[in-house]
Amino acid sequence: MAGNATGADIRYADVVYMDDIKVAPLQLKVLTRTPLTFSRDSSSLLGHVPAGQVVTVLGMGSGQYYISTRIATGPARGWIRSDACEAPSEKVMADINQRREQTVKHKELIERHEVAIDMSTDEVRASLGKPDKVTRTVIAEGKEEIWSYVTYRYLPHYNTFRDPYGQWQQTVIYQRQPIGHKTIVCRNGLVFLIEDHEEKRPPPPVTTVVPPVIIR
Repeated sequence: MAGNATGADIRYADVVYMDDIKVAPLQLKVLTRTPLTFSRDSSSLLGHVPAGQVVTVLGMGSGQYYISTRIATGPARGWIRSDACEAPSEKVMADINQRREQTVKHKELIERHEVAIDMSTDEVRASLGKPDKVTRTVIAEGKEEIWSYVTYRYLPHYNTFRDPYGQWQQTVIYQRQPIGHKTIVCRNGLVFLIEDHEEKRPPPPVTTVVPPVIIR
């Protein structure tokens, strides 16, 4: 297999990828000569990484790292044993775990079309879609964007009528109506403030339909 082959197309669900949690790839030194494999299967050998070489860690799995490095045949990406590298500091690992937990939480919010403080603008767009209005300013803290969304709710509309037997009946139809707007303040690409504004509206009208009197 060529040295420039990459396992980038293979994404494992139980692996923490640095780009997913928005953490810069780690630079770690290899402690002992170790095999580099295309996948986590040890039979898919690409080559060997020599001791003392610094590799770029792109993902962290159980007992293995997904890395970018150079081997005898050229640039390559693949998997090596995690114990073949120096251990990341406790501070780095604490930051990675915190980012991973936050990413999982944000994915759950996106599935419910909700937003939260510290979400990225990309996550807000994935959750709520394109904003109806964007205002951009520069403040002391950096770049600020104010995203505005019209908020909607399905409101009931009632129809009251007499049936052919002279009894009063009522039906209800729910119609999507604008009820206010949501304002999201983003500073330097992260959500800083969320405000919901709901307009006071009169209760929905009730339509009464009385059938015409039939004279026989």
